[in-house]
Amino acid sequence: LNGIHNVLTKLIEVDEKYTTAIETALGANQNVIVVDDEKCGTNAINYLKDNKLGRATFFPISIIKGRTVDESVIKEAKEVVGFIDVASNLVKYNPMYQNIVDNQLGNTLIVDNIDSMNRLGKKLDYKFRVITLDGELLHTGGSMTGGFKKNSSGLLNDRLELEKCTKDLSIVTNQKEQLQASISD
Repeated sequence: LNGIHNVLTKLIEVDEKYTTAIETALGANQNVIVVDDEKCGTNAINYLKDNKLGRATFFPISIIKGRTVDESVIKEAKEVVGFIDVASNLVKYNPMYQNIVDNQLGNTLIVDNIDSMNRLGKKLDYKFRVITLDGELLHTGGSMTGGFKKNSSGLLNDRLELEKCTKDLSIVTNQKEQLQASISD
C-alpha cells in the first residue's frame, strides 16, 4: 500500500507533563492512520476488507480540515488562572500534519487542574473541551469525565516508557561493561 504515513501518535511528540492530557484529548483517535489522500485510504480499507484483517480509521491529509480556537477566546482563557494552552500548541510535528493535528487538538484547551477546568468552562459557556493535566475532561455542553485510571498506558505513555527503559538499559549495559573491565583488570 502506498501513501500511508503512520498512526497519529507516532507522528507527534509530546512533553511528558502533557502526555495524559493529550492522550485524553485524542481518545480513540490515537490510532487513526494518516494517509496522503482519500484514494490511499480507500485502497487500505479495501485491503483490510478483502483480507478480513479488521477495521481502521484513516485521515487523508488532502481533505482533513483543521479546527482552531479564535484569538478572542484564547485571550479570555488566558484570564483564567491555570490555563496552559490550546492542545495543538503542546505537541511537535511535521508541518505537513498541521490540519490533522488541528482537527484533533486545535479546539481543545488544557488547564492545570479540575478547579481551573470548571472556571474556564464556565467562563467560555461550555463551548470548548477543556482537559486537565491529569486527564479530567470537561466536554462541550458541560458534561464531565474523570476519576482514577488504573492503567494509563496509552500509546504516548507507552512510547515514553519505552524511551526511559532504553536509556536505563544503556546505562546498565555501560555499568556492566565497566564492571567486567574491572574484573578483568
